[in-house]
Amino acid sequence: MKKIVLSIFIIYFMLITLEISVNALNEDSVSNELKFSYYNEIPKNQIDKEATYFDLEVKPDSKQTLITNVKNETNKSLKVDVSVQNASTSSSGILNYTVPTKIKEEDVLKLTDIVDVPKSIELKPYESKKLEIKLNLPKKEFDGIILGAVKLQEQKKILLAT
Repeated sequence: MKKIVLSIFIIYFMLITLEISVNALNEDSVSNELKFSYYNEIPKNQIDKEATYFDLEVKPDSKQTLITNVKNETNKSLKVDVSVQNASTSSSGILNYTVPTKIKEEDVLKLTDIVDVPKSIELKPYESKKLEIKLNLPKKEFDGIILGAVKLQEQKKILLAT
């Protein structure tokens, strides 16, 4: 029986957003420096061995834990929010990892259907932690590419101005 192989691209990216609000001040508004770093532990089933993102060859009904090491680069405790984003294309054909889009086909397999991550991780000053990304493939064979991202973003504390 011919096995259909599913290629999954999980592209990591970090967004450091500027909160724009009339009545809010960011506690760290003076400094927009990167406060944490990360790197992926590339598994044996990586297709592109030179890539620093996950480009995996996987099979139906398989499970795998992917590891990303996250390090606090500051002398203060830090909380990093973690989320999974499905990739889509805009009307002009540009890849988009940030805006959720409605998918017309119910049978389309999305990254959010097969990846589980913790909602956040807490890091002490200069601490490194392993972020576990649980990959759970369905039994049904799928021929194609699932594209998406795991988003890491510093949790911001907002102080209301009075």
